Amino acid sequence: RTPKNSEMLSFLARTTTAKLTDAAGWLFRHRQWGVGIIHAPIHSFLDPRFRPEVSWLPRSDRRHFLADPFGIRSGKNLTILAEELDHAEQVGRVVAIECPEVGAPRIRRGILELAVHASYPYLVEHDGEIFCMPETSASEQVVLYKAVDFPTRWEKVATLVQGIAALDASLVRFDGRWWMFYGVEGTAGTVTLHAMHAPDLRGPWMAHAANPLKMSEARALVGRRSCIKERCTGQRRTARADTAGPSR
Repeated sequence: RTPKNSEMLSFLARTTTAKLTDAAGWLFRHRQWGVGIIHAPIHSFLDPRFRPEVSWLPRSDRRHFLADPFGIRSGKNLTILAEELDHAEQVGRVVAIECPEVGAPRIRRGILELAVHASYPYLVEHDGEIFCMPETSASEQVVLYKAVDFPTRWEKVATLVQGIAALDASLVRFDGRWWMFYGVEGTAGTVTLHAMHAPDLRGPWMAHAANPLKMSEARALVGRRSCIKERCTGQRRTARADTAGPSR
C-alpha cells in the first residue's frame, strides 16, 4: 500500500535524525587508540584461559593516537616503536616510546621520516642487528630498514616486495627459512591473507604457491606479531602461525 503522509514524515524525521547524529559523531568524536604493556611471553595468548593485566601508557593528546606497538628490551629499559596518527592530517608516522624502569615514558618523533602514511613498524632482531619493516601500503612496497643508532637513526637495507599494497606484513623464521604473512585488501572491505618465503631476510622473496591462503572481512586477519606453535605427531611436524594481540 502507499504510505500515508504522516508515515512519510515520520520516516523522514527518523532518517534526518540518524544522519545528524552520524555527522555529529564525525565532528566531535573519533577513535582513540592506546598502547599497553603485558608482562608475559607472547605464547601466553595462545591459552584461551589467559587473562592479561595491562599497564597502559599515558594517552596522547586528542589530536593523536598511538597504535601498532612493537617493543625491544635493553637491560631493564623497554623501547617501543609504534604508529602515531595525526587526526587532522590523517597521516601516520613511526615514533619511538622509551620506557625506562623509573620515570615517565618519552616519545621521540622524526626517527624514520617517510613520504607516505607509515604504520605497523614490525621489529626484527637478527644476527645482532635490529631491523624495522613498517607498513607503507600506499607506496606498494615492503621496505626493510636497519638501525644505525636505535631507535633514532635508520638506513634502508632492501626493498623486499614491490607492486603489492601489503597490509601489516609480519615475519616468522622457521626451520631456517623466512616467512612473510601480509594482507591484501579486496572489494567490499575483504582482506585476503598471503604469504611469501625467502632463504634470507633480505630475499629474494617468493610468493607462496597457494596464495591467497585465507579471506576475512576484517583487516585484523594479519595485523599481529606471530609466533610458531609446533605439534609433533610421529614423524610429522606441523606449524601454525598463531597471533597475539589486536591491531588497528
